[in-house]
Amino acid sequence: MHCTPTSFTNLDRNTQDVWYDDKLIPQGTVLLPNVWGINHDPEIFGPDAHLFNPARHLDINTEEIEIGSSYIKEGHVTFGFGRRVCLGKHFANKMILVNIVLLLWAADIDGEHGSDGKVVGVDVDGCMDEGVLV
Repeated sequence: MHCTPTSFTNLDRNTQDVWYDDKLIPQGTVLLPNVWGINHDPEIFGPDAHLFNPARHLDINTEEIEIGSSYIKEGHVTFGFGRRVCLGKHFANKMILVNIVLLLWAADIDGEHGSDGKVVGVDVDGCMDEGVLV
């Protein structure tokens, strides 16, 4: 299905003229959240928000993230928020766990061996900055 202006319902558009940062958003404008921008906001995630750092989500005392009038408990808005939240987010999170367990079960995870046959430590600075390398 192509997303043409006629394929959006009235619920996807603002219902009145809105002024935001001295800019007019006219009534009927289709509004889409910038999920990437929200997930990389330095005010929420700190000055290193652009870096891949899963450890930032490990602190159990982390407060919820406030996005407008909503609070996000996951620490990110990858699955959306509000009434447009992904229905399969719980299934996706469970499947990540299942896939990690299967990977650990099926794969031999070993370090690089040096010329003497001993395992060399992992070069964490030699890793990719973004994405996953398998």
